[in-house]
Amino acid sequence: MGFCYGVKSTIEKANSCLKAGKKENLPAYSIGALIHNPDITKYYEKEGLKVIKKPEDGEPGFALIRAHGIPDQLREDFVKAGYKLIDSTCQNILTTKNSIRRYYKEGRKIIVLGVKNHAETLCLLGTKTEEGEDISCLFVSDRDSFKDVSSVLDPDTPVLVVTQTTFPKDLYIQVVEEFSSYFSNIVIGNKPCRSCLIRQASALSLANECNAVLVVGGKNSENTLNLANTVKQTGKPVWLIENSKQIDDKLLEELKKFDKVGVCSGTSTPGGIIEEVIAKLYN
Repeated sequence: MGFCYGVKSTIEKANSCLKAGKKENLPAYSIGALIHNPDITKYYEKEGLKVIKKPEDGEPGFALIRAHGIPDQLREDFVKAGYKLIDSTCQNILTTKNSIRRYYKEGRKIIVLGVKNHAETLCLLGTKTEEGEDISCLFVSDRDSFKDVSSVLDPDTPVLVVTQTTFPKDLYIQVVEEFSSYFSNIVIGNKPCRSCLIRQASALSLANECNAVLVVGGKNSENTLNLANTVKQTGKPVWLIENSKQIDDKLLEELKKFDKVGVCSGTSTPGGIIEEVIAKLYN
């Protein structure tokens, strides 16, 4: 439980961004919500890290690129506008973007699996070559999207398939199997994040040994939603909460029905919030 290494890096660099802004008397920003945890986002906003989406949303200063990354064109726009960027894009995402560039140059068509409008998906779809050429990618969000791809690409087309790191594991397997049976020349560029997969396996194990499970994390966090769905598939009762304040009297009455309650968390949930949840349950 607690932060994954990518989120840890983002928090460290958020502190550096604030420090640099104060030192040079410049504003400090996060390009998009810092992480998918409302408590942490609110804390850093109070500290002075304003959330913006595009360069014209503020005066040039220090701007943090969060773990999800941003499209290459947006990065260029911020630099041209005079912002000083602090990059905390997850290394897994940077590696995937480099794979897109490499295989695009080799002549492969690029297929991106992801959740529609998710920040990481937009980052991957917005990849450019080193020379600044836009890389055209086909986007797939579910098994039905396979029909759209097969209608424009024949089976002999060389393709690269990459995925958003927090894309649901079971859906990823299903879609990749569809593509692998259709295309004769396919490269699978990456897989869902190992940290997320380990947590899903742990959530499954937890559900099997408990009567009910609380998943702690942001409700806009894809990997947290995946944990809740993993537990739900076992048939065990599951609740997704963001912090201990959401354990109200009604929920406590529900939880009292069970002998053993499990707790797990998404990759953007800080240890302090988890400890508060556990303390409230013990009380």
